[in-house]
Amino acid sequence: MKTIAKLSATVLHRHYGEHAFAQALAEKELHDLRIITYGVAGNLASMVKYLHNTFLRRAKGSCRVMIGLSNIDSIGSEALAGQIRKLFRHFDPHSGIELFVHGACHIKLLSYRGVSFLGSQNLSGAAEPYFNGIEDKLYFNRFHEALVRIEDPGNACANALFDRVLDDRMLCQRICRRSAAQAYADALIEGVKIDTAASHVAQALQLRAALKGLSGYICLAPECRDRVALYRLLSKIGQASVPHTLVEELFDELYGTDDFAEVKDEALLFRPWSLVHSLNDQLSLHKPKVLELLEEAEALEALKFDAQALEEFGQDLQQLADRHLVTHLQEFVEHQEFAIIQSIMSNPEYEHSYMYGATDEDGNLDHERIERNLCNSELMSLDQKLERIDPRPILDAIEQCLGRHLHRLHDSSALLQQANALLQDIEQQYQHELQSEEFCSFLHKRNLLPEPSLL
Repeated sequence: MKTIAKLSATVLHRHYGEHAFAQALAEKELHDLRIITYGVAGNLASMVKYLHNTFLRRAKGSCRVMIGLSNIDSIGSEALAGQIRKLFRHFDPHSGIELFVHGACHIKLLSYRGVSFLGSQNLSGAAEPYFNGIEDKLYFNRFHEALVRIEDPGNACANALFDRVLDDRMLCQRICRRSAAQAYADALIEGVKIDTAASHVAQALQLRAALKGLSGYICLAPECRDRVALYRLLSKIGQASVPHTLVEELFDELYGTDDFAEVKDEALLFRPWSLVHSLNDQLSLHKPKVLELLEEAEALEALKFDAQALEEFGQDLQQLADRHLVTHLQEFVEHQEFAIIQSIMSNPEYEHSYMYGATDEDGNLDHERIERNLCNSELMSLDQKLERIDPRPILDAIEQCLGRHLHRLHDSSALLQQANALLQDIEQQYQHELQSEEFCSFLHKRNLLPEPSLL
């Protein structure tokens, strides 16, 4: 529990023959009125009518009302929507009064002009002396109640309590438009379901795992399927007068496409976005942040080089080819001679002609004999030498070069910030559930968490 305030207070006992809020009734005006009450969902409209007649029409300054409802899950969507439409007979959304309906609030509060009342007493007809209107009553509310009257300068305690309840947005709707009654009802009914909370907590854990360890730097790791083709293409780029014309050919060689379509699902940076796409219809509470994130993600998914970026990338690739001496392939293999020999010695393929005479009298591979064979183009062709050269240093350099250009085209750090903001939003909403081993175990048992590591 969180301490809201430490204030001077007076404990009051209310007999059912008394009006619980007689002091408020004596006021001509109720300044900075705050009301939190509770009742059955089927009586929502009548509760608003009572509040209007008893308190709201005397409200001055800011005014906020929260009505907690029971039986939301059993009343049905249409009946609840009907109650919401009906309450507009007694509530003017343009009056400046803020009206909220909550699916998990049992607080009873009346606060105005620096005084707050908290306790067991609802702000409803039950607050009236039980014999009021006795001739017309079928049911009589006769309950002893306890109230605590606190001196609350500026209604600070009442406002803090109100805000804490409003933080539980999944279960709360601000009522503003009669035309949205059905949407309010649907959201409230969906919000009170335990399955909704379970689903959202599971999604938060999945999103947390997807974002773990990601940075804002775009990394699309290339894959070399044909070393010889890669080196020959880089050599062409190194010698080309217009190198960017060969960039798309290089993309096709390394990624199988010129727009990265096949690798986006595997690239680290793109993993969360497919998850967010799947959450879009379910995370209604966080819809604005989800939509912002999807818009940013879609821009990244549509990433493609424009003409200027393509030209700049081509020039950088040409410089890369020169640095790695791959522009001229003969010079490249001569520079890589030691690595080629080491590759042959660690993984000999005796069926090739360049292995002829490469062993000594004891049958051991001989470095000098292999080196001699390398110099004979009839025994070992240029392509065979290229095949023996590890492409990883060049692939790493290409990835870094590509990442710099993609980062200039699209600053993905903003995308990650939005994703983490969404995660924090969900985690704040369900902080108690996320901290509960029992709740997370419940999720796992219901197969909402396929990976135990997420726990």
